[in-house]
Order: sequence, then structure tokens, then C-alpha cells
Amino acid sequence: MKVLYQGIQTLFSTDNTLNTAVGGRLRPHEALESDSFPYVVYSLISHVFDPYFGDSKNIERFRVQFSIYSEKSSSTEVLNIFEYLKSLYDGCSLTVTGYTFLKCVRENSVFYRRPDLNVWEHHTDYIIEVSTV
Repeated sequence: MKVLYQGIQTLFSTDNTLNTAVGGRLRPHEALESDSFPYVVYSLISHVFDPYFGDSKNIERFRVQFSIYSEKSSSTEVLNIFEYLKSLYDGCSLTVTGYTFLKCVRENSVFYRRPDLNVWEHHTDYIIEVSTV
């Protein structure tokens, strides 16, 4: 959903801490070949349309995964970026044009090192809900 991605990018562009930590590299779906580490990629994992009972509103629920990548030898960089990501998106209010924003809640995370690529990865899922009238 284009307007959801625009809301994610807009909020990111207003935050100096996360934006600076990743050099402005927040990308939908995959990093650019020219991107250096660290960077963050976000992807739509699922999108569920849920009619709201007893009202004319419909709720749309998105699972968006943010993936942080770092090639530092220690986990410090990726863990710091995760803290900046949480500060920005936990409970945030996204502007999703044409919809009423309901919530953005972090649901789960997984963190590990890929020795085959010499890269730290931190994947975090957020549930984002919007409604239509």
C-alpha cells in the first residue's frame, strides 16, 4: 500500500537520530546495490482487511517487518539502531492519507549474526492498523 509506505518514510525523514545512524538508508523491500552498511529495509509481510462489526468502518491490519543490517564486528551498532527504531515507531502516529490511523505496535523481534555474510541482522515486526469510513 503506497500511502502506508509514504507514512513510514515521512516519519523516518522527520527523525534525526535513526536517520543519521543509518545515513538516510531506509529502503522498501531491499537495499540499493550502492548502499553501505548500516541500513534498514522494511517489507509488507501481510495485509488483512477486517470489516468492523456494527459500524461502517473497515479496519486494515498490516504486518510490516523492519530489518536492520550491520557489518560491524560487534553487535553494538545494530542494537543501538534497534533502540532508535523503537523510539521512533513504537506507538507512533503515522500519516496514512485517506485513512484514520489507529495504532502501530511492535510485536516481535529476532536478532542474530550471519557468519556466512559477516553481517548482524535484527528483524522486527510491527502491526499497523488503519480504518476507512
